[in-house]
Amino acid sequence: MVKHEEAFAEAARLRETQLMGEREELRKLLAASEIRLRETTATLESRAASAEQQLQLHVAKQARDADHLARRVQLRANRCSEAALTKGLEEPGLLANFGHLCWLVASQEACNRACQTDGEEHVTLEAACQTYSEDCPACRHDATDSLPETSAEDGAGEFTHSDLLMQPSIRSIRPSKLCDLAANQPEAGATALMFEAMASATVDDIMEWRVTCCQTVQPKVLIHHLSEMGRLDRSQSIIDFSVQFDFAATDPVTSEVQMAKDCRQNKLFECRWWCMRLACADKTHFPESDVNDIVTENLRSLLVHCCDVDVSVRLAAHHLVENYACGGLPFVQQLIAEAMLDRMEDLLPESVEISKEALEQAMQCATHLTSILRALTKPQRQKWVSLLVRALQNVEQDQDQDQETLISDLKILWRVDGDPRRSYAEAEQQLKAFSMHANRHLQTEIWHLHYC
Repeated sequence: MVKHEEAFAEAARLRETQLMGEREELRKLLAASEIRLRETTATLESRAASAEQQLQLHVAKQARDADHLARRVQLRANRCSEAALTKGLEEPGLLANFGHLCWLVASQEACNRACQTDGEEHVTLEAACQTYSEDCPACRHDATDSLPETSAEDGAGEFTHSDLLMQPSIRSIRPSKLCDLAANQPEAGATALMFEAMASATVDDIMEWRVTCCQTVQPKVLIHHLSEMGRLDRSQSIIDFSVQFDFAATDPVTSEVQMAKDCRQNKLFECRWWCMRLACADKTHFPESDVNDIVTENLRSLLVHCCDVDVSVRLAAHHLVENYACGGLPFVQQLIAEAMLDRMEDLLPESVEISKEALEQAMQCATHLTSILRALTKPQRQKWVSLLVRALQNVEQDQDQDQETLISDLKILWRVDGDPRRSYAEAEQQLKAFSMHANRHLQTEIWHLHYC
């Protein structure tokens, strides 16, 4: 009996020891869990604080950017107003081409209610060349049907300082907000307000209005405004744009500072640049026919001025044509090719003595053909070869540089043709006959040409 009690007591002690060990293990596990929980909580709190800080920094940056943009718009508006007032222009002129559009904005309440954008997104010049396919049934008006024609007199599409003046009451108005303004204003007040805002709108602002406001889903009026201000049908416009474009390319920082001082010239430059940019834009948010009309009109004006008797106008026109050709669409390059070949043919008549000035102009025309060589058809290349041979025959023997240029162009044409001896057979015969009387250097160059 005693032995059983001792065994029972021993078993109880062992069980108690085992339970104490288990309790100790549980306490350790609980302590470890609490430590991990505290660590996890601290990590989550740290991440939350970091995320909140990043969010605050992002919000602050967005606020600074918005404030900076607002100050820039305000500064530009103030400069427009000051520049116009300095010249004694007390009231802003109204852009006649926008009368119909402003009447539509003031009167079409359905279209005003359809505008749901807050207008805060920023659309750059590059975004103006992106596809946009939204549609608004309330806006299906061809606003250009009743637009008055722009007279060829009084600036021929260029606007005076009065056209760019903004009154203080609208200096901070973004074009993308014009729809909302029109909805809350009487018809006469909304019309006048939008007239004044449009007069000072930059190209970026106009394109942003076009994209964000459903009232202008039919963009013909806005595009018409840009194309009118970007016209290059006057000699002075061509010279100004050429100088400004060259200045902006060589010293962009100084150019931006100088342009900021003259709101009118800045807007004219932006519109002209935008019109030129269309020449190489393969995608637009408005019809291709409008692109063709804008580019063709300006390009034809430049090609006409390439024949101007004034050397400064002629050089400026050639400079701009060169930029139109660079990366230009096929129809642009074809227009340039046809015009330059015709001009060279006029400058290099057969069986007539060619003046040195005419020869220089012809070689200047040839530089454009070199940059659009891939766009030339075979008949155009054959015609160019014939004209180059004619020019070579009229270059004086001591004009080595001109001879080198002409031979270089001929070599290029020889190399791009699959069978030059057949394509340029007549030109080869003329070169062989001419080489009989040429100097030794020119004879060598002609001989090398045959074996390009």
